[in-house]
Parts: sequence; C-alpha cells; structure tokens
Amino acid sequence: SSDLPHGKYEIREIEHLPGYLPNAEPIEVDASYTDPTLEVIEITKKVENQPTVTEITKTDITGEKEVEGATLQVINEDGEVVEEWVSAAEPHVIYALAPGNYTLHEESAPTEDGYVRAEDVAFTVEETGEIQQVSMKDDHTKVEISKTDITGEEQIEGAHLQILDKDGEVVEEWTSTKEPHLIEYLPVGEYTLHEESAPTESGYVRAEDVTFTVEETGEIQQVSMKDDHTKVEISKTDITGEQEIEGAHLQILTPDGEVVEEWTSEKEPHLVEYLAPGDYILHEESAPEGFLIAADVEFTVEETGEVQQVSMVDEVPMGQLVIKKTDAADGSALAGVGFTLTNKETGEVVAELTTGEDGTVTSDLLPIATYENGKVAGDITYILKESKPLEGYVANEESYEITFSYQDAETKVIEVVQEITNEKAPDAPEEVKT
Repeated sequence: SSDLPHGKYEIREIEHLPGYLPNAEPIEVDASYTDPTLEVIEITKKVENQPTVTEITKTDITGEKEVEGATLQVINEDGEVVEEWVSAAEPHVIYALAPGNYTLHEESAPTEDGYVRAEDVAFTVEETGEIQQVSMKDDHTKVEISKTDITGEEQIEGAHLQILDKDGEVVEEWTSTKEPHLIEYLPVGEYTLHEESAPTESGYVRAEDVTFTVEETGEIQQVSMKDDHTKVEISKTDITGEQEIEGAHLQILTPDGEVVEEWTSEKEPHLVEYLAPGDYILHEESAPEGFLIAADVEFTVEETGEVQQVSMVDEVPMGQLVIKKTDAADGSALAGVGFTLTNKETGEVVAELTTGEDGTVTSDLLPIATYENGKVAGDITYILKESKPLEGYVANEESYEITFSYQDAETKVIEVVQEITNEKAPDAPEEVKT
C-alpha cells in the first residue's frame, strides 16, 4: 500500500518469492483525478505468480503401480526436511518448492506388504512452470526355497511344503518341483519352512523345520531344506550273528510279493537306500553251500534318516547217527551194546551211545562241518567204535568213519545209518547161542 498523488502508474515485480516464477508483466494503475468528492482513490490489483510444481511418484519396481503406505521425505541441501507424507494411491504433488537440489528419502517402506526401502533419489527443482517429475521405485522381498536331497545337489519333487509366520499361520504352500520355488512380496520378519509331507514313495523322509528371517532387501534370499532318505542295513550272518555269510541270494519283497531289491551277500552288510517306508519281507532265494535257507524275515521301514538294522541268520544242517546192532547169524536185535563216537581230528569224545531193546540208538544232533569267514572250511569226520560188547558175543574191534555229507539248503538233518553185526562167541552158553 502506498499514498501517492493522483496519476497513472506502472507496477513491476523486481523480486519474487522462492518457489514461484517471476511475473514480468507490468501492472497498469490509473489513479487520475476524476471526482472532486473522492478524497482517496483505492485501487486493488490481483497479481498471480506461477509456483513450481513437483510430482513425486512412489511405485513398485515395475514402475506401474503406486505403492501406498511409505513414509517419504524431501530434504534440502542443509539436511532439513521440507516435506513429509505417507504415499497414497496417487502421486504426491508439492507446490512452490524453491529451485535447488533435494533428496527424496524413504523413511520407512510398507514392509508388511513385502516392500523394502529404496535408495535415496537426488533431484533438482528448476525454476519452471512445467510439472517436474521425480520417481522412486520400491523393490520387494524375494525368497528362493530350495528343496534338495541330503547332498544339496538334486531338487526333490513332490514334497508338500509350507511357510508359517510367527503365529503359525500358513502364508504360502506348494508342492516342490525340479526348480526352486520363488516367493515374492513376503513381509519382513521371522518364518518357519515346514515340510507337511515328504515324497516317501521315493524313499525320502520329512526334514526338520527350518527357521529363517526375511530381511528388508531386494536381493534374492536363499533358504534351503534338505530331505534325508531311508537307509536299511541288511546283515546276513551265521547262527552266531557275528560272521557275515557270502554267497546267499537275497531279495526284499513287498507284501504283494514284488521284488524291490535283490543281491548276493558279501563280507559286509548290504545297504539299501531310498526304500519307501512300509512293510517288507527279507527272503533268501538260495543259500551258499553248507548252509540252510533261512526263514523269511518281516520288517518295517520307518520314516527316518537313521540307519535301520535288519538281520537274517542262516542255520547250518546237522548230522544224526543211527546205529543198528544185530546178531550176525540171525539178524536179531542186540540191546545194551555200548559205543563211543569221537571227533577224528580233535580226538574229543562227542557221544557215548548204548543200543536199546530194538538194538538201535540215535545220537543227538552233530555238527557236520567246520566254518570259517562265513564259508565251509571242511567236513567233520567222526570215529565210531564199540566200547562195551554184549556178553556172549565176540567184541567188534572195527572202527567206522562217519561223515555227514551236505545235501541241499532245505535238508536240516542229515541222517547216517550204521549197521553193525556181532558174532556169538564159540564158547557162549547155549541160551546165548539160541
């Protein structure tokens, strides 16, 4: 406001406010004397200045979708916050921002939606009436889940996996394939990778839960879960359970009789891996020379990565000696005759036998061979001698070698019948002779 004499004037803008464009147009003012009754002529002029217009867009990494919920700041060269707001569905417009250099800073990102804070964006506001565009793009979290075998090299298909939040809620679930599973926009925080079911039909077992943290970064974060698999160790031993037997043809059968594994036993136990959990039968198709075929062994494979032990024990055939003692003349049975059975190699007396009323005696079961390192080392030969002759008969001084020959894997007892006769003594009483 100015008190001026009557007349015509021209007003010019000589200094403009920061953030506004200068108004170069002169303003004509006519305050000429026209009415003697007016003591004061009041003239009002409306003058407009064009402000600078800065439009801030906050989008996702694609640049197409506005990101809501980010706290943003515009900071000047002195580090002062000149504007602060929370992003919405529309770009944010700042009017009358003074020309100069600024920084667009994201104070906090909407991490609950899986976004991460962007790098600061430096920009310059020019003194122009044009809309000046400034863009900041928010990246988002990316988590790659690998489901591999215990080696960590091969992706496992068919596992049903879940990601649980800290409250135990399922936020993602899928079935694994040959490729890692990529999850995007997972909110920053703590999670658990849980295997709901493993592809047990392929012999895999469920892994322990894996806890992981999603960090506020746009880099791909790696999370790995490794599935172990079943391991069954089959021992094929002799009756002692200590010595592995070589040469047995073994099979693992399903309850339906399907052969899922077969091999010939060696000096070491046989390890079967990736056997699907369930019930099975260990069957000996054929036994090595000198052994009997063992009875089938039923076993169950549990869903565990621990080595599960299954043992089959092979028995060996035994020998049994039957002695028939008769009169040399008439073939009548001779009771009460004593015999000694001795191991030929060791000299050990293994049996003392006496014939019964029918003139026969049967030994207990006797080993037929020696075994070393799970194989037959040699046959055992026994010496049978008469130790107590019957009164009135000539003593039989002959020695008999008894050997029990292995027949087949199904014959458990090998019987040898030894017939021995005695002649009456020449001077024997008549009642003995008759």
